[in-house]
Amino acid sequence: MNSPGKNHRFTKRLLAQCIGMLSIAISAGADNIRFINSGDNQNWTNADNWICTNSLKNHVIPGDDDEARIGNAAMQITTPVTVGNFKSGVGGPANVIINGGSLLAVKTCEYNSACYLFPGTLVIKNGGSAAFGSYFMVGFKDTQGGVVKIHDGTVRVARVYFHNEQYEGADPLDTRTTIYTGGLLEVGALELNAGVMDIAGGAVVVKNISLEKVFQWIEDGRLTAMGGKEGWKIKTTSDPATGYITMVAEPAPVNTPVADGVRAKTGLSAVNQLLIGLTGTGLLFLFTVPAAFYLYRRKQKSEKKKLDEENGSTYKY
Repeated sequence: MNSPGKNHRFTKRLLAQCIGMLSIAISAGADNIRFINSGDNQNWTNADNWICTNSLKNHVIPGDDDEARIGNAAMQITTPVTVGNFKSGVGGPANVIINGGSLLAVKTCEYNSACYLFPGTLVIKNGGSAAFGSYFMVGFKDTQGGVVKIHDGTVRVARVYFHNEQYEGADPLDTRTTIYTGGLLEVGALELNAGVMDIAGGAVVVKNISLEKVFQWIEDGRLTAMGGKEGWKIKTTSDPATGYITMVAEPAPVNTPVADGVRAKTGLSAVNQLLIGLTGTGLLFLFTVPAAFYLYRRKQKSEKKKLDEENGSTYKY
């Protein structure tokens, strides 16, 4: 049988262990750590650039359980960094450049953003990369000024890449994502509620999307090729093994018929839009063979009509 003294010592040890574990949990728990540019440079890896209301994490670089927030600041990422989730455009405008470095946001349920409640720009260049384990927003609701530029680098989003998440208005917004030559945007799903996504030499891969939605965005001018320049179109292909859709920009045929009102909005003719979908679905052969036969027969009839008219007869078709 244990004595009262032993029980008391055991209780004290247990209480001390609980307090120690609680202290560790507080220090290691998730926090919002804000980038303020107070250091000598704009680099993520400078601890003096970060502040937090939790004194244990003040002037500490955020870790994989923290939310990194950037507002009223400019930042450069030049080395590999890992964080819980990443929000830019919080508390003020922000400009983030991933210049040869990499950003990994590991949380699978938290939102990430380039532009949250304030304007924000995210630029990827020189082989830089960003990977988000959940959602990514370029603008929340009607927030203006969201810009993503992918030059020679990659952005990967496990779930949905949004232009203006939860926006249901009709007013145009200046949200913009541009994928330049050497750039890749790979996402689980895509929602362009506003603004423009421009494929300007790079590629967009979407794991779950309908071609009908792609066509609608093209018609509405939300998905463009080479800045909407005349003579370019969006080409889509579908991977038969995965169903993933890849979109790139390619020159449009010079003599393609134009449907009224389509090219003015999208830079694409109706025939080109149809070929986009048929290329991805494997129906292109079924479409082009009958079409080629029809054009051949039409040419034959036209030549026969011309010959008959020269001989003084008439011909109808």
